[in-house]
Amino acid sequence: MLHEYADATVKLRDYLKNRGTELVYVTTPYTSSKYDTQLPAGIEDYGNDNIDRFLEMIDDAGIDNIDIREKMHEDGIDQYGMMYKTDHHWTTEAGLYVYGIIEDYIVKTTGCNVDNRVADIGNYNVTKYEKWHLGSRGQRTGIYYAGIDDFDLILPEFDTRISNGRSVGSMQDMMINMAPLENKDYTSRYTYDDVFGKTLGNFINENCGNDIRILLISDSFGKVVIPYLSMGFYRLDFALNENTTVITPELIEKYDPDIVVMLYYTQRLQEGEKGFAFKGF
Repeated sequence: MLHEYADATVKLRDYLKNRGTELVYVTTPYTSSKYDTQLPAGIEDYGNDNIDRFLEMIDDAGIDNIDIREKMHEDGIDQYGMMYKTDHHWTTEAGLYVYGIIEDYIVKTTGCNVDNRVADIGNYNVTKYEKWHLGSRGQRTGIYYAGIDDFDLILPEFDTRISNGRSVGSMQDMMINMAPLENKDYTSRYTYDDVFGKTLGNFINENCGNDIRILLISDSFGKVVIPYLSMGFYRLDFALNENTTVITPELIEKYDPDIVVMLYYTQRLQEGEKGFAFKGF
């Protein structure tokens, strides 16, 4: 499966290269850390090994890739502090952190100008909803096993103007659903998905100082990165695995991106029915 996926990614890269579009593969952290797995004695998990193998394959093929596991390690960040205890998703702080890494790559690759305020958490208002999020794993184990996660909402203190083709508003107006944060509900595991449920779609940054168009091929991990990408670059189109399971040349031509960013939970590499298929390249 890994070899097949790597071969498909190479074909996608070749197609994009011929049309002048860049491709970068961004690896999300696995549930257990590559550097500190915290697994009980005798328990083996090959998730990180599979990620390493896949990255080696595409790196050998010359495909640009960013390993967020390595970036966090190099920056002295505890991966587990950037992941929910009761869910497999990363936190909102991680979403902003990852945006900064992607921003650096795009600026270096294209030479474009960006609003430096977007990547700096000092330009945001952070509201902590304490003991608010009980994810899918917490639903199975109960609130006393791993506790309940705090949920941080990180919103810009600077003016934003985002269009989705039908209406225009601030990033918060266009992408953040505040309803799940009005009443605490431990029976719902979807705080993360619900708060960022409006991020699925196509967005234009009307305050943007560059003309970079991004196609983000992602899963729910992308939902918390999209708000920041939309503030950093001119246009963002989101192909979510739950809605867009097949990536085709027609899809690429429809969105006409300057850069395609592949970013999703690495278990997708082994779950063909939950990941993406690449056809026609």
